[in-house]
Amino acid sequence: MLIVKSILIALGLLGTVTVLCATGTWLEKKSTIRDYDERQMKIRGKAYRLACLTGAVYFTPVVIWQMLLADSGQTSPHTYLVLFLGVWGLVLLFYTYCLWNGAALPLTDKHPWAIGVCLLFGGYEIVKFIGYGSELRVAQMGMVPLLMGAGFLYLAVLHLIQHLKERGEEAR
Repeated sequence: MLIVKSILIALGLLGTVTVLCATGTWLEKKSTIRDYDERQMKIRGKAYRLACLTGAVYFTPVVIWQMLLADSGQTSPHTYLVLFLGVWGLVLLFYTYCLWNGAALPLTDKHPWAIGVCLLFGGYEIVKFIGYGSELRVAQMGMVPLLMGAGFLYLAVLHLIQHLKERGEEAR
């Protein structure tokens, strides 16, 4: 029975990957989202590679740690926080690399708008941490709004720097 379950899980995973790839391909063909030029696509590819390699380096010991804990019958109250840090860190790494090199999301064309959105989300998360942080202390999840707020404020600062830099270049 264990072998049948394992085979079904593997087939389910492969089916899910196939459906996601087919859906992504179909959506790309139907989408009217602006295309990036070759330079931007190359930069985004480098950012994906950096984030992927960083994720592998980060999550490999995390998975080993979790497997060792599970084998010993223990649990860690920090598991969710460690997983969140990994995912949020990779998102920030990818976006920072793209923004520094002029290939971030279409928001980079509208820095004031991006700054406002990031300040709004960052402020919301900080207020959520202050207001509800004590209620989210289960498994260290109370830190998540603080980390998200800090991340969004960081992105707002990056957009502000990029905006000022581009205005300075235009003035010359």
